[in-house]
Amino acid sequence: FKVHKPAAYYTAFFSVRSGGDFDATYMIYGLDKLKRKMDEIKELPKQGVKEKGIYSLCEIVYEMNKRGIEFLPIDLYESDAKKFKLIDENHILPPISSIPGLR
Repeated sequence: FKVHKPAAYYTAFFSVRSGGDFDATYMIYGLDKLKRKMDEIKELPKQGVKEKGIYSLCEIVYEMNKRGIEFLPIDLYESDAKKFKLIDENHILPPISSIPGLR
């Protein structure tokens, strides 16, 4: 599934597994911002469970971006409240709940 329909795989994965750790402020704005967040977590003297979960999600988003699949900006009218939405083979729309403070 991940090989033949990668965008559908990532959409399902993030809808089921992100567990509130998905933060649109650094996940949807390109590899540079994502890489900075990963470096920030790596530099922490002690990483808790939450930081490790965020780092794992960042790795998956990074892999996804390298495969040519990216997140679109959240759309108040089109985004679902809690689930990620497959738009086409290269774009996924995050849910409104991925905005910090709206979970």
